[in-house]
Amino acid sequence: MAAAIVGTVAVVLLLLYPAWSSAAGEGQRLHTLFSVECGDYFDWQSVGLLHSLRKARQPGGVTRLLSCTEDQLSSYRGLGIGHTLEVPSFSRHPRTGDWYPAINKPAGVVHWLKHSPEADNVDWVVILDADQIVRGPIIPWELGAEKGKPFAAYYGYLKGCDNILAQLHTAHPEFCDKVGGILAIHIDDLRALAPLWLSKTEEVRQDKSHWSTNITGDIYGMGWISEMYGYSFGAAEAGLRHKINDDIMIYPGYIPRPGIEPLILHYGLPFKVGNWSFTVVHWLNHVQTDAEFIVILDADMIMRGPITPWEYGAKRGHPVSTPYEYLIGCDNILAKIHTRNPSACDKVGGVIIMHIDDLRRFALLWLHKSEEVRADKAHYATNITGDIYGSGWISEMYGYSFAAAEINLRHIIRKDIMIYPGYVPLPGVKYKVFHYGLRFGVGNWSFDKADWRNTDVVNTCWVKFPEPPDPATVMKEDPDARERDLLSIECGRALNKALYLHHKRRNCPRLDTIHIKSNKIDQISTAKKFERVTHESSQSSNRANIGSMGAVRKKIVERAIATVSPVHRSRRFTRSSRMWIIAVWVLSIIVFLMVISMFFTDRRRSVSRHRASRSLKPHV
Repeated sequence: MAAAIVGTVAVVLLLLYPAWSSAAGEGQRLHTLFSVECGDYFDWQSVGLLHSLRKARQPGGVTRLLSCTEDQLSSYRGLGIGHTLEVPSFSRHPRTGDWYPAINKPAGVVHWLKHSPEADNVDWVVILDADQIVRGPIIPWELGAEKGKPFAAYYGYLKGCDNILAQLHTAHPEFCDKVGGILAIHIDDLRALAPLWLSKTEEVRQDKSHWSTNITGDIYGMGWISEMYGYSFGAAEAGLRHKINDDIMIYPGYIPRPGIEPLILHYGLPFKVGNWSFTVVHWLNHVQTDAEFIVILDADMIMRGPITPWEYGAKRGHPVSTPYEYLIGCDNILAKIHTRNPSACDKVGGVIIMHIDDLRRFALLWLHKSEEVRADKAHYATNITGDIYGSGWISEMYGYSFAAAEINLRHIIRKDIMIYPGYVPLPGVKYKVFHYGLRFGVGNWSFDKADWRNTDVVNTCWVKFPEPPDPATVMKEDPDARERDLLSIECGRALNKALYLHHKRRNCPRLDTIHIKSNKIDQISTAKKFERVTHESSQSSNRANIGSMGAVRKKIVERAIATVSPVHRSRRFTRSSRMWIIAVWVLSIIVFLMVISMFFTDRRRSVSRHRASRSLKPHV
């Protein structure tokens, strides 16, 4: 009997729970926040998150906290993506100069609390990441959040909560919760937490001596998750203990628990289904490859032979590359600012041969370091970077060297792989790569890729670069200069051969067909010259014929007409001269006859007058 009563009460409680939950939420004002930066990368994530929030019918307003510098904002095109609050960028810290974009999240929340009227008209706040998809409404009170007890997802890898890191950065390490991903918090708690969240992030970020993986759990050991620790340590300082849930969020690719429907998909890690895969970051996880080594080249290179890792001694932990001695930033303050291991900074670039395992742990760091150096405008100067333009153009090269130094990848540097055309080669070396990034020339001929930046040589049939000289004409006594010029000629010829084969694969019309058509057009224009008499009028007729042709063949026809044989031109000139001579003779005869006619007419008139005067004299 007692068991029946207990069961009945339990059923009634279960039936009434939704009503109680709804009643608890009546009058509760809710707002959702997420933080992004200016750029296409965050724009498409914003579109995805906002769409999912609308589809899930998330109650309350949604604000995108947009962190941009003034320069970025002036050219940014995504302001119309949802309701947006512009917040000052902390990517480059205004006080320390540290490059750490993740700090924009707590900095943006602090700015929203101070400057947005929405913060004065809300009871609960949900904070998400941009790389998330919401599958249902996120209601704090339905998740069990209370004032003083925010709700969050479990982040088990934050092992710094259990070791010296927490002991150093919070007075209450016992309150440190391993949480993140999603936060549902009362506005009063958020006001107390936000400044601490920001200051603790700055504090952990500056504690470089405790960035190592065995302390933080950060696989890169670079302090990238300082913001997450900033949150946990800030919450501990504020005395907030979380309602922690390990089922609300899942990374796509992970196996869900039976019977659990996660509310949030967090696609921050690579995942795949069959042959399809997705990652928010880089190629390595987009492409299925069973290669052991990867060769990375630049587009402005010409291959002369195969590049194999075993030929140059590449191995795991020791990639092969070519020397870039002008990267002087490896020896000065630039390396000291951007890497903890400046002594490991190798001046390399151009050709890279790297083991796939090294590349997987290195690539994301390469990206981050490139962004970091690019943002460091205070150190763009030529005497610091070696960049002759002093504009940060080689930030990516430093990003590579500094990232490699961070994970202690020491390079095997080979001078016998690549050469710039125009440079004197090493004796006896058979280079595998031409890197034509700089101007080079032989005699009066030269080539600079920058001169062809706005010329479409790929889609215009049979167009090519100026032909380099014949190698047989290189007769220099200095063997070094001779080898240098021969390599330059080889590079120029290789580019033109590549263009020729490209046009051939595109099924461009045959050159002899074009010449025949050009000759026919030339004959028509020549006939019109005879009709026009003057050389100038015939030229304008010729230009009119060319103008009526398609734009693609126009240049070819002009070139063909320009190469008409001198004999043919002399014949046309001779015929034109004869016409002029005949015309002059005819005109001379006509003038002569007119003069004679006038003379005889005057003679007859004078004779007539004389006779008339004689006939009048007898009457006088």
